[in-house]
Amino acid sequence: MVNGIIWNKMKNIFVPISSIPAYAMVQQERFKQNRALENHNFQLQNLTLTSFQEPSFFEFYDNDKKVKGLCGELWTLLSESLNFTLQPVRTNVHNMGILEKNNTYAQGLLGILFRNETIAIPKIEAYTTRLLAADFTMPLWMNRQEFVQLSSIPQFTALQKENLAKRRAIKIRDMKNEIVRAVYYEEKNMIMFYDNDTKVDGICGNLWYLLADYLNFTFIPMKTTNRDFGEKLNNGSYTGVIGMVTRNEAQAIMRSGYFISSMDALDYTMVLWKSQFIPMKTTNRNFGERLKNGNYTGIIGMLMRNEAQAIMRTGYFINRMDLLDYTVPLWISE
Repeated sequence: MVNGIIWNKMKNIFVPISSIPAYAMVQQERFKQNRALENHNFQLQNLTLTSFQEPSFFEFYDNDKKVKGLCGELWTLLSESLNFTLQPVRTNVHNMGILEKNNTYAQGLLGILFRNETIAIPKIEAYTTRLLAADFTMPLWMNRQEFVQLSSIPQFTALQKENLAKRRAIKIRDMKNEIVRAVYYEEKNMIMFYDNDTKVDGICGNLWYLLADYLNFTFIPMKTTNRDFGEKLNNGSYTGVIGMVTRNEAQAIMRSGYFISSMDALDYTMVLWKSQFIPMKTTNRNFGERLKNGNYTGIIGMLMRNEAQAIMRTGYFINRMDLLDYTVPLWISE
């Protein structure tokens, strides 16, 4: 790098060397050489990255297959920029390790690196003794300095914008009028069928029409009278709405909660909303009786009037299925 200042006889002042054309050309050539090294293409080569969980710096998620946090996001950006496949490895080793008398590392993350069991450590302080096990990059920060967001650094801002553009291009997918049959049962305010059950209204129904326009697919709503969402049988198959998807009678379910037990059958989108549990106490010990006008008293009445969205505990009664959606029984009485 050509840095520094030089005396300008014409102006009688010191000026940056880079302001002189001959030196500016040398500097640009150095920039090109350095940039060529930085833009190395690893061609999706696997790179194992071993660390322990460290809040805010390096946090594992998605079954420990992905990482986030200050250093986690940095490594994700590097993998996309240099085109390598990042393979995070979570370990229970919570120290770096110390140099043994024979100039080796047997313990800690440096021991794992020294034995070639991993290619990199995501976050490590630079000490001369550690050069026996690790090659260091340029420091990300130095002690007694303020932490800043990566996006505040111009180089990372440009890299982040480029990666966001790539992700955006992937999200805006043209499905070329591909037919998507989405199934569900009638649910007030959420999914309401009309026009001989060929169209849907409600919060989730309208959302599907927006998605169809945005992603360019043909949306075909399917109504089922079976209000069983789906349970896994001993033979591995599913009942209910999930069963229709696994048998390819439908390609999607219009509305679903997130259940780990059904992840072998369903792929989930991002969460649309999250429910907050707020317990409500009532002094009315009447569970609920139906009146002549069709209304209900007691706890069921509160549910029907939308004063509550759920009942904490109830038995299973067939004559209440037009009012209540039941979960899987917590226990069965004999």
